[in-house]
Amino acid sequence: MEKLRLSDIEGVGEKIRSRLIEFFGSEEEAVRAILEGRVSEVASAPGVGLGKAYSIVRSAWELVEGVKWDSVLKTEGVKRIYEDLLKLIQEYAQTEYAKNKLRLFWPYPASKIEKVMGRLEIFSEAKRVVEAASVETLERIRGALRRLKNFEKVTARKVKGRVIITRSEVEYAKLREAGVDKYCSVFLIGEGEKVKDYVEGYDLAVFVGDVGDEDYTDNLITVAGGWKIEDLVPETVILFYAENYRTVEAICDLADVVFTLPGAKHLDVLRGELNREALRRVRELIGKITVEGEVARGVDPELDRYRDALQKLNEAVAEVEAWVNETIRSRLAESEAKLRGEQIIRILEEARGATLEAGKLRSYLPPEVDEVITRTITEGEKRFCEALGVNEKELLWLEGVFPEEPALP
Repeated sequence: MEKLRLSDIEGVGEKIRSRLIEFFGSEEEAVRAILEGRVSEVASAPGVGLGKAYSIVRSAWELVEGVKWDSVLKTEGVKRIYEDLLKLIQEYAQTEYAKNKLRLFWPYPASKIEKVMGRLEIFSEAKRVVEAASVETLERIRGALRRLKNFEKVTARKVKGRVIITRSEVEYAKLREAGVDKYCSVFLIGEGEKVKDYVEGYDLAVFVGDVGDEDYTDNLITVAGGWKIEDLVPETVILFYAENYRTVEAICDLADVVFTLPGAKHLDVLRGELNREALRRVRELIGKITVEGEVARGVDPELDRYRDALQKLNEAVAEVEAWVNETIRSRLAESEAKLRGEQIIRILEEARGATLEAGKLRSYLPPEVDEVITRTITEGEKRFCEALGVNEKELLWLEGVFPEEPALP
């Protein structure tokens, strides 16, 4: 038979054909899904549904096999027996995929005896493998199968704090064509314009092409031509694995078990098609991310330290602020430094008249009082560093968390 096209399949009109192509990305991929019996995936295409998907897949199989599904099931009684047997078998299926696939098996006529014997061989072999496997192995298989589901399609989402820039019109066109602008801002730098004017305000700027030394900034990295979208936006790959984390994990678990099962003709073919090293690498890599697509703990100790600091930030601010205020009050009470009456009156008058400028309050304080405040704030900052587990240089990132200007009650 010639290569199957969607238009060859009964029940696939132009509207359904267009929807399947759009959903799967190409006609070839849509036909592949149909011939592989991926019913639930076909049903996920807009406007198709499960019933229509069964009809489409069954019609395609009838074309390929050259046999109608009811060529043996000619009477209503026989059809009922077939349906009852099918329901009974489906109760043992561990996944929706398996249940859907079983509905696609129907009796072959005598003209297809080779197909009948081939199926019998496969199911007999599977029965022997299951009987030879341990209870523990079978439970591992069931556990992995229960977690299997179709891969979720990942919707493009904006990556905050990143910009892609280039001076090349050719590269700019490629960036737009590849859909990079769906994930982050993409700019073409015009003649005479400066790179730094485009990268300010972003956490990371990626320059595509060659950038001059005068254009380098701390938040800029360069990527040469011949790039892939994941070179610029790794999230395109990371988000796929995050969205399908449990399914990928289950596939890796299932593959591990497959290699422990006894030898069998068709199972050996499957094992030969599996890239065990690639699956091991996939398992290793997904262990570095979370189901949310974030870097997992333990991958980068520095990142873990910053996360811990951020988590403790509000509590640390409240505790240290309370300590600073109480310590200043206590030290001033124990010292001989006092505010004279005219100083207090002047401060209150300016505050009442809303003329007290920021940073001016301390200018009214006696040097001894100001020294107590300054010393206590410095000690408070050290306590803050210890509470968050950051050093004094990193504390500069939090500049302004503790105001050095005292406030009126």
